[in-house]
Amino acid sequence: MKFRIGSLPVNQDFDPHAGNWIPCKEPKPWVSTWLISIPLSLLLAIIFTVMLFKLTPFDLQGLTPYKLVLLYIGVIVAHEAIHAVMQPDRGTSARTTLGFWPSHLVFYAHYDGERSRANFLFGLVSPFLLLSVVPMLLAIAFQTSAWWVGALILGNAVASSVDLFGFFAVLLGTPKNSQLINNGWYTYWRVRG
Repeated sequence: MKFRIGSLPVNQDFDPHAGNWIPCKEPKPWVSTWLISIPLSLLLAIIFTVMLFKLTPFDLQGLTPYKLVLLYIGVIVAHEAIHAVMQPDRGTSARTTLGFWPSHLVFYAHYDGERSRANFLFGLVSPFLLLSVVPMLLAIAFQTSAWWVGALILGNAVASSVDLFGFFAVLLGTPKNSQLINNGWYTYWRVRG
């Protein structure tokens, strides 16, 4: 595993034409980030906030800005670690890069290699499921009131908007028997041979 400060890794040797790779139909990065993901983040914030306050005895008692910042740092680390663990090498090889792009305020877990469509999709949605959906179901079932549980659920749900957009773009835009690869911001697919 490598760590990187800066933009998502781009493999200069990657030639989509040589490998019969087809670009996924996805908008430019600024469109997916600003025009799609931010409204989706707001929608997720509203949905999960309503669920927290309507379905659990969620309580803000004990919440401080310092604790909230520490929690969100932990959420970011856990979120990206889950992405990495879901990659074909389980995040253990030099193909995995965990990074932070300061000028874009983007944290990422990048895999430099081919992945099955199923692995790609599961990798995208796993942090949302494991850090927002499952904790929400448990908070409802056990009627948890702890502020940090609600902050974890809500913070991760909001941070998952780009992943969820990517999940549906790949789900609806690629065949079931395809392989996928990321090169920088862009995703390519080809049918398994």
